[in-house]
Amino acid sequence: MGYIVTGPIFMLMTDQKCSLCDESNNVVLLATLNEPREKDDISAAIFNEVFILNYVESLPDDLYTLILHHHPNYKIQHSLTAGADYYMTVCGCGGRYGDHYVSNQISEIMLLNPSVLRVKCLINDGSWIVSCNYSYGSYDSNLLNKAL
Repeated sequence: MGYIVTGPIFMLMTDQKCSLCDESNNVVLLATLNEPREKDDISAAIFNEVFILNYVESLPDDLYTLILHHHPNYKIQHSLTAGADYYMTVCGCGGRYGDHYVSNQISEIMLLNPSVLRVKCLINDGSWIVSCNYSYGSYDSNLLNKAL
């Protein structure tokens, strides 16, 4: 089971040093402006706010292909912190950038220094079933709207 996630889907990107080799890598989180929901009823859904998808365990092939085109080191790996397998950025040395750490860094950037966050609109329209969690914060949706 997963959430119904609707476009637009964004990639939120920044650089982070690998904890194993100290190389800087582009790390990514996925986000949307529409609240993910468990069923097609949109009566209580929130729109035009930033929802960060995290602990993504499965993605439809078409969406994953788009992500790989822009971010080829986004792979399913095991997280010791989360105790689960999910998509994350993987360094060339094998180091893993888990969502807990990437989410904290991107959240801090969005609140304190949003001009350094790179935002790419991955796809504008569509609807997918995505097995994930999501977080909602007081982020400025204009950061994402500028990428449309």
